[in-house]
Amino acid sequence: MASNLPHAGLSFSALCENGAVDDLSELGQAALAYARLGLSVLPEHETEADGRCSCGCSYPRCWRRAKHPRIRHWERRASTDETTICRWWTKWPNANVGLGVGQAGLVVLDLDLRPGANDQPTAIAGRFGARALETVTSATGGGGYHLLYRLPKGTVIETRKDILGPGLDVQARDGLCTLPPSLHPNGRRYAWLDGKAPGEVEIAELPHAIARLLSRRPSVAWYLKMAPYWAADRLGLSHPARERLRTIERRLGSIGGR
Repeated sequence: MASNLPHAGLSFSALCENGAVDDLSELGQAALAYARLGLSVLPEHETEADGRCSCGCSYPRCWRRAKHPRIRHWERRASTDETTICRWWTKWPNANVGLGVGQAGLVVLDLDLRPGANDQPTAIAGRFGARALETVTSATGGGGYHLLYRLPKGTVIETRKDILGPGLDVQARDGLCTLPPSLHPNGRRYAWLDGKAPGEVEIAELPHAIARLLSRRPSVAWYLKMAPYWAADRLGLSHPARERLRTIERRLGSIGGR
């Protein structure tokens, strides 16, 4: 992927210097380190050795494999409490680390790798200026990026899929973001970019141009595009049924005016 944001790993020893619990897993220690930086975290399901999601879904591929919460009511239970975090990762040592985006007062630009859009960071810089990239940033296991921003005071932003274009999602209120060193279903780890981990660079405030755009009411076409996803979540549909809804989504995606 051509980009001026290279992939890079991060040693969590720097984040965990201030007394991490030795018998926690690496993922648990990372969660604890994030909490000490004021980031509200929660445990997510992980991929089992047979490739299935630890949620126990009876299908080979879960709808949100290794990317959805292990706890109920996670939107209000994401925590910075060390005792709670230690309890979670003692019970589930291999749980991926999730960020309760809205609870942490943040907004995350979720830049997915899509055909014909292989350099999403450059696209963001082209639309909103190079300074939009000057914030905490991770490379996802799937080949995309997560850019973390502080929510501007008095601004209300909803979590929305493809709201800035194909593969350009926004996680905000009631949003969830997977943090390094979580393991993607494809076997790759999420990783912070060089010099762009929490504690190494400040989480920038969401640029005004992006905030203004995200504060607008989406078009009717966008609501039509999202309807299959909402239906699937509301009805608790199985994986095959969700795959059929993906077909509907792709057809609705041809409607312009997102």
